[in-house]
Amino acid sequence: IVDLGMPTDFGSLGDADSSIIIETGGGGSVLRNLSGGGLSFHAGRVTLENGASVLTLAVGSDSGAALEFHAAHEIVLRGRTASDVGAKITSTNFSSGEGGAIILEAPVIRLEDGAAISTSSPGSGGAGRIEIRASELLSLVGAGNAADQASQILSSTSGSGDAQPISIVTPKLEFRDASWIRSETISAATGSGADIRISNAEGVEIDWQSSAPLVDFRERTGSGVISTLTSSADADAGSIEIASSTGDVRVDRVMLLSSSGPATFGADSNAVRMAGTFGDAGDIRLSAPVGEVRIEGSPDGFEVDRIATSTYGSGRAGAIEVDARSIMIDGARLATISDIPVSSFVPNTFDTPTAFGSAGSIELSATESVDIRGTTGTDQGSLLEASSG
Repeated sequence: IVDLGMPTDFGSLGDADSSIIIETGGGGSVLRNLSGGGLSFHAGRVTLENGASVLTLAVGSDSGAALEFHAAHEIVLRGRTASDVGAKITSTNFSSGEGGAIILEAPVIRLEDGAAISTSSPGSGGAGRIEIRASELLSLVGAGNAADQASQILSSTSGSGDAQPISIVTPKLEFRDASWIRSETISAATGSGADIRISNAEGVEIDWQSSAPLVDFRERTGSGVISTLTSSADADAGSIEIASSTGDVRVDRVMLLSSSGPATFGADSNAVRMAGTFGDAGDIRLSAPVGEVRIEGSPDGFEVDRIATSTYGSGRAGAIEVDARSIMIDGARLATISDIPVSSFVPNTFDTPTAFGSAGSIELSATESVDIRGTTGTDQGSLLEASSG
């Protein structure tokens, strides 16, 4: 189905037990939408099967068309194509207008088997916003632990427009195997990267688990990660915020990272970071003003389990702020780092930085208590680190 601009509403089915299934057997894009009217799906359940794709493309001076998915019960992206590509919902903006938004709303939303939701902007307009509202659960499950098997939510900026935010409202966000949420600002971009905000008034719980033992720490850096990155000299990375106005915030074995300087994640990557002139990393903030913020590390003792902002060049590392009635840090690491970048996994191999940006600050603010401890029964201690190397 090719829509050249007329608004299209697919299957507005009032029956809560109705289903819309978008499926491909051969691997091509199923639904494509150009600048103009959006695509909207309403049903009891909406499923993208076998690597099916729904995409919108903005060109010229028009703003991009929105892609909306609304379900009374569940939205699922699952299965892979014959060429081993996961299901995806994509908005790409080559125009000078705002990129098309991607909006999903259902009690349960699942991305499985390497599925992806992504917005990007190679042009002068910004990448469109991603808005996800899952009143019970948002789940990202990779097809394995390799980077090319990751289920992901991604905003990518390589042009001059500022990216619109990734906004997620849910009480429960779970990562399984290779899976991440990322905002990236690439190479020659001058537009700022997307902010990532995860919130729920009554409380937010975020956790990661692996179905199989990890081979090395490179697999861990591609699993259960929420990150903002900039590798551009003229653009800053977005911020990360996890907040609950009346409940608790719990982060269990999930890494929150913001980096100034290119970074690659996953077991297939060899180069980690390179020195250079880059924009600033973003700030990371966790907030539960009348509740508890609890940050837990992995019992397997991976040193990379952390909440961290970093700079490996001229940009500034962001601040880390935790604001709550009480704060518990259990076997986790909070770090803000300005350092010489390792250019590969070869020991003692470094890039020479053109300049050092400053490390950020770490601020813990609690109206009642702050408790910092190691994980019971393991040698995984907690660490707060601000360093310049």
